Amino acid sequence: MLLGKWKKISICLMACTTLSFSAAEMESKIFEGDGRFIVGDGFEGNLLTAKDRAKDHATQNASMKAGVFISSLTVVKDFSVTEDEIRTISANILQIQGDPEFKIDTFGDEEDQVTRVRCHLSALVDDSNVIEAFKDRKHLDDAVKQNLELEKRKKQNDLEIEELRNDYLNAKNDDERKKIQDRIAKNDREFTANQYLEAGNRAFFAKNYDEAIKNYNKVLEMNPNDVEAYTSRGLSYFIGKDDCDKAIEDYSKAIELKPDDPNLYTFRADVYGFITKSTPDLSKKMKYLSLFKEDSLKSAELIQSGADKIADNLFNGDFETAKKLSDEYLEKEKQNYPKKIAEETKLIEKGEKFRYWYRGTLHEHMGELDQAIADYTRAIEFEPDKPLNYSSRGTAYSKQKKYDLAIADLNKAIELSPQNESYSIYMMRGNIYKEMGDREHAIADYEKVLELVPSKEYFASLGIDTRYIDLTINEAHRLIDELKNQG
Repeated sequence: MLLGKWKKISICLMACTTLSFSAAEMESKIFEGDGRFIVGDGFEGNLLTAKDRAKDHATQNASMKAGVFISSLTVVKDFSVTEDEIRTISANILQIQGDPEFKIDTFGDEEDQVTRVRCHLSALVDDSNVIEAFKDRKHLDDAVKQNLELEKRKKQNDLEIEELRNDYLNAKNDDERKKIQDRIAKNDREFTANQYLEAGNRAFFAKNYDEAIKNYNKVLEMNPNDVEAYTSRGLSYFIGKDDCDKAIEDYSKAIELKPDDPNLYTFRADVYGFITKSTPDLSKKMKYLSLFKEDSLKSAELIQSGADKIADNLFNGDFETAKKLSDEYLEKEKQNYPKKIAEETKLIEKGEKFRYWYRGTLHEHMGELDQAIADYTRAIEFEPDKPLNYSSRGTAYSKQKKYDLAIADLNKAIELSPQNESYSIYMMRGNIYKEMGDREHAIADYEKVLELVPSKEYFASLGIDTRYIDLTINEAHRLIDELKNQG
């Protein structure tokens, strides 16, 4: 029922495989981090918050360097690794050494005075913490989900503060400046809430659940409608305190605030499922089994509903809205990929070699193209007569702008495909020729699409929405007209 997803990420690891650690190669290391923040332009000299922001940027700088180090410690062998996991580990195991150093410089005259706050700090990465993080993959998956949400919030906060700074500079009168200052104060509070959320996540990562809950409480004191704080606190109660009642209460509050998020129903369903399996009380077992099924179904319905909305906008020609909805959907679903990749890896290790293609698609959707190509290559070795393996690898090559390799793979896919299924590969190849600037070959491929596209009856017999036929035909005509007009 889950649809394919696309999202761009990069990772400096060897291709698509597994991870183990050699104790002889591990080492602890100190990383330096630098950050800065400008006070002024509506900030009214809020030096304390400015120092916190500068320190946060310095910590992120050190964490980025630590991520490269952690990647270099991994040796391909047992576990599949993603950039999200590397970033999560580096963010949570950094140990700041001593007190950060601050330098404060003031520029301008009294009326237009600006203060620059710079922060320098040192942070330690302990190799034993890196090893420990990969031992509990389920816990790491939960931490990755938390970190992705935190990264998004912090990025939004940084972008908003820069926009407010510009708005303040362009304000026409004191009333406008006062309103912007109020918004800056609100942004400061959100920044502080994010700091508490981050502290909670770090405690959760260290399995110090009491400390995690304490920090999530502070977030909720600042904003009683913070969905992420309820979700993370609920998870801490569930896996750290075995308090199912409080976990259900927190997840239910999160659902009340964000009823269209399928992941929240899945989280609550996990608690219902645990109670169902663990209670000896038959009536209680049946009650929570019913609740488990209800939440699982609701989650699936919301996922399908989101996919239907994307398709409806696509078929109606509203490509901008379709892309926006797709991006939002993929951002939510992205957090599930590390777990899915790990699951596919286990199946491959059990001998299910056809799973290389499935794992390749996950890597590709995450933007990990080298890993995706390696998996598609293994899929080809296992099933050399399957056109989908070649077309998938060709698409991945095209994203790397390795057009000759992409064309060669698509040629092979066309050669192996039944005629009534090859139209989509001609569309792919036409798009690559178009990107290469080869108008003649691109037009020829789009015309081939129109010649080979199956009937609506054929699509209907496969259970596929027949509107895809019209969409494909219209797009081929549009591209042909576009290229001919360029001549």
